[in-house]
Amino acid sequence: MAVQELHTVECSRCGQNAETPFEPEGRPVLCETCFVTTRPDHRF
Repeated sequence: MAVQELHTVECSRCGQNAETPFEPEGRPVLCETCFVTTRPDHRF
């Protein structure tokens, strides 16, 4: 199993450091906390 390289980025919303398995290219990136609080609720 390959080890996935993580990239340290700054959250676009709160400014905290976050790690992503991809290198962002011009798009806003959210930390896990901001991502969870901003995504729509998909429960049916």
